[in-house]
Amino acid sequence: MVNASEEDSANLRQLALAFERMGANSAQAQVMAAQLLKRARQIAIERKIDEAEALAELLAKVVAGHRGDYTGETG
Repeated sequence: MVNASEEDSANLRQLALAFERMGANSAQAQVMAAQLLKRARQIAIERKIDEAEALAELLAKVVAGHRGDYTGETG
């Protein structure tokens, strides 16, 4: 069984790699990944949803922004 800290480390590594593939350098990618995970936790608490759901929503926005498709939310 994987403990929470191992899972967090794995998620951080995977997210950082994704950001590197989008063009961030390694240091930037690490910071961006940590910020994204932190914000996903905050959203999960605020909206009373699963952290994975919050992270998926944020990642969709990141990918859309990277493609130039994300125009922001209204309201």
